[in-house]
Amino acid sequence: MGPEPRTALDFLANPWKLWKSERLEDKQTVLKLAFADRLRYTRKSGFRTADLSMPFKILTQVSGAKSLMAGQEGS
Repeated sequence: MGPEPRTALDFLANPWKLWKSERLEDKQTVLKLAFADRLRYTRKSGFRTADLSMPFKILTQVSGAKSLMAGQEGS
């Protein structure tokens, strides 16, 4: 059984702990909790900018972190 956060705050503090699990269900849970909608992908430009779920939007505003896009694979 993969690692599971004990509380919602544990997950928000480090979603990577659940993402690195080998279980597909854990990865699907991370995607559902982290993003407001399904990730959009286009053949020409790859993944589109994702809409974060409300807790992550708030954390980004509180932390003052700058929003950065993920780079394309291999770059």
